[in-house]
Amino acid sequence: MPALTGGDHQIDRSTGVPVRYVREHPGELLHVDMKPIGYEIVHVAVDDASRLAFVQVLPDRRGPTVARFMPPASSRSRGSASSG
Repeated sequence: MPALTGGDHQIDRSTGVPVRYVREHPGELLHVDMKPIGYEIVHVAVDDASRLAFVQVLPDRRGPTVARFMPPASSRSRGSASSG
C-alpha cells in the first residue's frame, strides 16, 4: 500500500520505489506533446488531475505557435474543476 511522504511523492512501503506523483487540482500540471501529421503538428495538453485533453492542429512547433497554444490549453484545464 503506497504511503504519502509529503509533497507530491508517494513511496511504496514494501519496495521503497516512488509511485507516480499526484496532482489534486485541475490546471496544476499539464503534460504537453507535439506530433507531426503530414505538414502540420498536433499539439496536445493533458491535465494531470482531471485527465482532460486539449488538442489543436497547428502549422509548426516554433516558440510563438506554442505560446499561442498554451493559454487556451491551461485555461481549459483549470476550468474543468467547475465543469465536472
